[in-house]
Parts: sequence; structure tokens; C-alpha cells
Amino acid sequence: INAEYGTEVKESGCRFRFNFAEVYWNSRLSTEHERLVKLFKSNQVILDMFAGVGPFAIPAAKAGCIVHANDLNPRSYYYLQENAKLNKCEKKIFCYNMDGRDFIRLMIRGREGLQSITNTTTTNTTTTTTTTTTTTTTNTTTTTTTTTTTTTTTT
Repeated sequence: INAEYGTEVKESGCRFRFNFAEVYWNSRLSTEHERLVKLFKSNQVILDMFAGVGPFAIPAAKAGCIVHANDLNPRSYYYLQENAKLNKCEKKIFCYNMDGRDFIRLMIRGREGLQSITNTTTTNTTTTTTTTTTTTTTNTTTTTTTTTTTTTTTT
């Protein structure tokens, strides 16, 4: 890390290393990240389209969620991978370095492939994941909403 702008920040019980000159960081969002992560259940699939260095994705993965985290900035992608290792959650997080639109297309198109990664079947537990995407266009504004639902059945 560049000695002039490199740092390590602790947030949500996680450590994040990055260089301020290379990536975006906003500590004011920490309460929002914590609020959302508390809503998730273990093994839910989370898509983070603009993950940055992982302030949302890493705590979600540490909470047991399966996270697909994307960022277009190659340096954010690098630090996202490093922070997943630093926080020992690299087996629960899949990192991507692509445009957000392409990431969503991949998640939709690859839904069957993603299910084979994220579905867990043991002798007593089956997890099924469904992703629904809705695109709405109004005048010059396009809004895309992606909803991921995970249902776990234990017998």
C-alpha cells in the first residue's frame, strides 16, 4: 500500500485495506451496511453490483451469505479480493471486475450455473435460489431492480 494514501479501516467487525488515491470509500455508509447485513440469513445469495473494496459484501459473506460482488475499478476489485482473504471469507464471496450492466446480464444469463454454485444439498437441507430482474424505462431514465430470494428447507 502506498505509504502516503494507504490505510486500514475497521468497520462492521471487519478490516479493510485500500489506498485512498485508487478507490472510493465512504465511512458514513457504515450504519446502512450494518442495517442491511442484519436482515440477511445465512446462505442467502447477495448480489453487490458496485462493491468497491467490500464494505457491504465482506460483512455479508462473514455473516454466512453467498456474495457475488462486482466493481468496475480494477484497483477496487484487487482490494475486494485482498479484503476477502484478510477477513477469511474468500470461500463465500465471488469477485467480478466488469461493468455493472454486464454483471447483471451474467447473473441473469448464468442463473442455472449460479444455482449449481449456490445451491446446497446435504442429507437434510436443500437451498433453492431464484433471481428476478425487472427493468423499467421512463422518458430518459432506466431503472433496473434485481431481487434475489433464497428458500431453505430442512427436513
